[in-house]
Amino acid sequence: MDKPENAVTLKLKANKKYSLCTCGKSDTLPYCDNNHRIFNDEDGTKFKSLKVIPEEDTTILLSSSTWKNTEKSIRNNLGHYQSSSSPSSSPKS
Repeated sequence: MDKPENAVTLKLKANKKYSLCTCGKSDTLPYCDNNHRIFNDEDGTKFKSLKVIPEEDTTILLSSSTWKNTEKSIRNNLGHYQSSSSPSSSPKS
């Protein structure tokens, strides 16, 4: 399978909770910042964040068809969160 254009590689730490965006409206892509709540209210959608808690350190390839024109945003946020000592500190819903 070909790698989707907006795919990002995430290094996840064991037993840390990650909240990942599914709506594409997050200002902290690929992480959720709860912008889906406003979007859901305005558009009648039912987006929720995807919660991931790996049992061991792992690397995943992640993409979403809802992430449009987000390459720069994702790369900027990945740098911020990967250098952070607490990746689970990203917003949760």
